Amino acid sequence: MKILIADDEELERVSMKKIILDSFADAEIVGLAENGRKAIQYAAETKPDLILMDIRMPGIDGLEAVSAIQQSCPEVKFIIVSAFDQFEYARTALRLGVNDYLLKPSSIEEIVGTLTKVMAQIKKERMAKKATITQQLQLQKLLPIVETDLVAQLLYDQVHEMHVVEMMQLIGADWKSELVVIVLFVAAKQNHVDKSVANEMYCAMKNLLHNKTKGWVGAMSGSQIPAIIFLEKEKSFRSQISVLIRDMLSAARQYPQYEFFIGIGDKCQSIDQVAKSYHEALLSAIDRSLPARHLFFADLQVNSAQLRQIALELKKKAIDYVRLGDWQSVHQALRQLLEHFEKTGVNLVEAQQRLLEALLMIFRLLHDLGFEVEMPLLSYQAQNYQQLSAELQGIIAKLTSATDALKNRVEPDVTQQIKRFIIEHADRDVSLEAIAERFGLSPFYISKIFKEQIGINYIDFLTESRIEKAKNLLANSELSLKEITYQIGYNDPNYFSRVFKKVCGVSPTEYRKMSLRR
Repeated sequence: MKILIADDEELERVSMKKIILDSFADAEIVGLAENGRKAIQYAAETKPDLILMDIRMPGIDGLEAVSAIQQSCPEVKFIIVSAFDQFEYARTALRLGVNDYLLKPSSIEEIVGTLTKVMAQIKKERMAKKATITQQLQLQKLLPIVETDLVAQLLYDQVHEMHVVEMMQLIGADWKSELVVIVLFVAAKQNHVDKSVANEMYCAMKNLLHNKTKGWVGAMSGSQIPAIIFLEKEKSFRSQISVLIRDMLSAARQYPQYEFFIGIGDKCQSIDQVAKSYHEALLSAIDRSLPARHLFFADLQVNSAQLRQIALELKKKAIDYVRLGDWQSVHQALRQLLEHFEKTGVNLVEAQQRLLEALLMIFRLLHDLGFEVEMPLLSYQAQNYQQLSAELQGIIAKLTSATDALKNRVEPDVTQQIKRFIIEHADRDVSLEAIAERFGLSPFYISKIFKEQIGINYIDFLTESRIEKAKNLLANSELSLKEITYQIGYNDPNYFSRVFKKVCGVSPTEYRKMSLRR
């Protein structure tokens, strides 16, 4: 505890120094100032925690010195010392924000008592500041996780309204702008690429997106890096995205181990439409051999007659399959496409090629989202549309069988493991990405099987787990509401109170009182 003593009487300075050093083991006297000017000088040089300031000194008096020191050292505490028991001095001192007042002469007990009180206040503020800094550091570490989890929730429609609002507030998000989803597809040219290179590439792309535009970047899942980009109102959609794509592809040249392609969905008006823009970005990357290495979904619909028909027929059903497992609808859409080709006289070879493109689109969608299935191929050259239809039926049966086998092998056991994992780690980061990494599955697949098997999405289950732990702490501990908030994995006591009341119907404080009465 650094203390500065300012008094124009040498005996008073020396006596006060002795009393302080004899009474407080952690005290350090950093200066003895004989006037206000010296006090200002010493304060600037030593940055004391506490100053004992005599009011009446020659030249710059004590109150003037207090005012000057507060400009350069706003956190320093003051105890005013004076032989003049005058109301005006006390009132001025209080207006300046001094912390206490001693009259000359004061007994040693009075001096020690006053110093003890003010030094305790300094220590309390230090601890609070340290806790705040620690929380800020923890928050800085948490923000990238919050960002990737928010992207995952929005892309996969696993949205818990209050949770999403809290995450947006944490990362300082403005969700009132128009936005668009872009997906960077990454394909390794070799069978194996060093993991450190992959991580470096991902970090470089994420930093570029953060520096060049406003938006959120998701985790790298499978072969894709998704990003939600907020559009600037004064610039056209295509111009600002084109500049961003150019910068991304330019940066990609630093990683010759990979081939890159960027799919761009249509812009949307709100976060409720993010999943739609994401699906459009996936569809726009059907043909990744395009020399431009990127494609807007709008161009896919306008400029490619063959793919336009496929996209229009299959977009919803193919994506619904990934989301709902509806193979029958996908099969029906492809059969209708073949019937349309046959009725309009499309050459059988061309129809077969168009069907293969559609199947490859489905395969890529599944693969990009983490579903490992064998690439669907036509095994022979069909002689007529009936044979082609039969070949289609066989391929759909294989894909259905493969996905069902994965479902039967993985889901029952893994769902229970995920539940246990969430319960055990509810007080820490339990993001969708963290769960996916822990179990070696795609975030989408985990969200899908969890919702199907448990009946609620993982965010709702996580919230319930945290609230159950909070109820136990409220009923069986003396922890403060703030301490409980941090122990169950939240960062804001006010947010925790809102969630608790929404789930339990009463506030945490009311619940604790009810528990005590019981």
